[in-house]
This record gives sequence, structure tokens and C-alpha cells, in this order.
Amino acid sequence: MKPSAITSHFKLSLDIIYNTRWRNFWTILGIVIGLSSVVTIIAIGNGIKQQINYQLNGSSSQNKFIIQPVAINQSYSGTNLIKSLENISPTSSLSYLDVDGIQGFKNVSSISPFSILKSKVSGSIASDRNGVVIGSNQFLLNYLNISVNSGSFIDQTGDPTNSAVIGQNLAERLFGEISPLGATIDIGGNSFVVEGILNPVNNIPFSQIVDFNNSVFIDYNNAQKITSNNAYIYQEFLTIKDNQKQTLSSLQSHLNAINGNQSNTFITNLSEISYNSKNTLNLLTKLISIVASISLIVGGVGIMNVMLVSVAERTHEIGIRKAIGATNRQIVTQFLVESSILSFVGGIIGITLAYAVDLFIVLSTAIKPVITWQLVVIAGFSSIVIGLIFGSIPAIKAAKKLPIDALRSS
Repeated sequence: MKPSAITSHFKLSLDIIYNTRWRNFWTILGIVIGLSSVVTIIAIGNGIKQQINYQLNGSSSQNKFIIQPVAINQSYSGTNLIKSLENISPTSSLSYLDVDGIQGFKNVSSISPFSILKSKVSGSIASDRNGVVIGSNQFLLNYLNISVNSGSFIDQTGDPTNSAVIGQNLAERLFGEISPLGATIDIGGNSFVVEGILNPVNNIPFSQIVDFNNSVFIDYNNAQKITSNNAYIYQEFLTIKDNQKQTLSSLQSHLNAINGNQSNTFITNLSEISYNSKNTLNLLTKLISIVASISLIVGGVGIMNVMLVSVAERTHEIGIRKAIGATNRQIVTQFLVESSILSFVGGIIGITLAYAVDLFIVLSTAIKPVITWQLVVIAGFSSIVIGLIFGSIPAIKAAKKLPIDALRSS
């Protein structure tokens, strides 16, 4: 078909759509809602996957592992660690003996325990009855993307016996400022000096176990002291330099021996945790996207209905065009161009709305949606395909009309 013919079809379609603009507005609304929903859901999934990868230090976690009790693995729902820990018995928890023993392994370059306890924490102007206190060491910075804004982080080269590091949100709430270095914080009746303030941490929605912005970090030996050796270790991070397979086997045997030859612990690579989390999120995103895509189908049906009405209204016009030589192909093309324009406009509005929704999500939540150019292209292409598919039935119906029958209609 000549370019001039396509141009004439396009101009005529725009005139017809403009003349029935209010009817067409409600027609494309289904496309707008469906496409914006799908784009937003996929963008949220992409954003969370990037946050998970970032929080676990991305690809640098190939030689980094995590040790967890089997009991936590069985009861941890992924949304509330504190409730999960309430179901853990002392016999199923990791112990500080594990840390001391693992540190002696040849290929283990560092190990960082991660204990969590709830305690009343008090500052100069306020208190938190259910404060989250994390017992660890300086190596924790190697495993999670957290950093210190001012001061230092559990510096064991100095005197860590009474030092604490706190998140900015907690600092502002307890002391009225975001950098109360040197101030005294009370943890369960024990005094600690604030030696460091964390940078704001971008918490991972749906997977973050602790809000670091509202937590206190102390040396893990102090966590034992203030709880009378009852601070359970939720997990242990470690780095293995060489001979990973052999070292992991030896570590597992060591841990089993400590626990009476019972397999109460498991060791997982950090990159594997990230990979599994992404796979689960991908599946969830696909399922929700399929549900949201129903709106796209509804929008397509709406376009088909409007085009069928248009065919009925323009029967006389179709008869005249066919009487003066218009071919079936030209009639089909005319109606397909109209349906494609409707769906494409709906797609543009839907993508724009998705950007607006994602901006609102970024400003009001911890979720950081990511809309890629590939997603935009696929969404735009899908909207056109919807128009072609659902516009084909009315177009074919219009082309099949006989000129004499069409001219008889008024």
C-alpha cells in the first residue's frame, strides 16, 4: 500500500476518533488501567530485585556464605524475624562457640555473627520499649551494604566494651539529632557510648528482616553479657577464600558435631539466596501481571465493541466507498488503523500513568520501582497488538458488506 494511502487512512481515522472522542475515551480506559497496572507491577518487581542484589553486595557474594539454624529456616516466613525467633529453642540456635570454632578454620578469612534481641533503649529525650539491638562485629560491613555516616562501626581495635552504633532514624527519635556522637544510650539498663551513626539504609520491601535505620549495633560479646548469655544468633556470615567445597564440608561436620551429630544448621551462599529471592519474586510478578492483564483484554473487548458500533453507523459510508472502487483490503485497513490508534493512545496514557504511580511509590514508600526502556517498548507494542487483534473482527465485518446492501441502509 502506498504511503499516501496510509496517510489518508491515518488522517481520516483521527477525524473519526475526534468526532466520537468521549465514547472513545471510555473505550481506551480499559487499556489505560490494564497497561499501567502491568507496567507498575513489573517495575516494582524489577526494583525489589535490584534492591536485593544491592543489599547482598551483588555478584561479590560468590565467596560469602550464611549459616542458619534449620529451625529458623522452617519457621521464618520472610516478613517478621522477631516472631520467628520466638519459636527457636536454645538447642536449635547457633552459639558463640560456633563463631570461635569456625574462626580457626584455615580458609575462613572472616566471620560475623548476627544476633538480634529486643530491649528497651533510651536516649536523652525519648525511649523505645521494643528497641531492636543487633550483636555483631566489624566484619558485618563486608556482607551487607550498610555504611557509617560518622564515627566508626564496632571498632574492635579500640575499646568496644561500651560502644554502640545506631541508625539515623533512631538517633533522631532518641536524641533529637541525627549525629549524637559521644552521647550515652541505655540498653536494658546498661550504658553505651554512641560511637557511630549509620547512613540511611534503603530497606528491602517484603524481604528485609530488620529495619537498620531504627536499630542499635553493639559488639556481639556485649550482647551476650547484657542478656546473661541468652542472645541467640540468628545467622552467621562468613567468607571462604579457597577450597570452598572442602571447607564447607568440614564446617558442616564441625557444626553437626557441636550439635550432637544432628543437622541443626545449614550453610548457603549469599548469591544463592539472592537468586532464590529473585526467582520467587519473578514468579509472583508474573502471576500478578497475568491477573492485571485481564484489564487489557477487557480494554480490547471494549475497542472491538466500539468498532462494531462504528461499522453499523458507517454502513452507508462503506457502501459509497466500495461503489467508487474501494477494495476490501482498504476497508479492513481503515478500521484496523482506527483500532490501532485507540489502543496506542491508551498505551501511551497507560505508560505515563505508570510513571506517575511509580513516582508516588518512590516518594511515599521504601520501594524503588524500575521502568526500563525494554518494558516501555514491550508495553507500547502490546497495546498496538491488542488493537489489531480486537479490531480485526469489526474490520473484516465491514469489508464483507456488499455495496448494494450498504447503500440501501440509511
